[in-house]
Amino acid sequence: MTEKGLEERIKNLEVEVIVLKENIKSLRDEIDIQRDRLRDLEKIVHKLMGIRDNEPMTEI
Repeated sequence: MTEKGLEERIKNLEVEVIVLKENIKSLRDEIDIQRDRLRDLEKIVHKLMGIRDNEPMTEI
């Protein structure tokens, strides 16, 4: 590969790294959102089952 070809490849890889970093950030944000939703659902389930947050869940 020529020097110009290598430089072009490096530029392309740098762009790919930026895109991957953005994707990782988006995935982390989505994980946080889903974790919050799960906590909310757990609270609802606990209320529906008449349990407090710190008590273990039992069968209905």
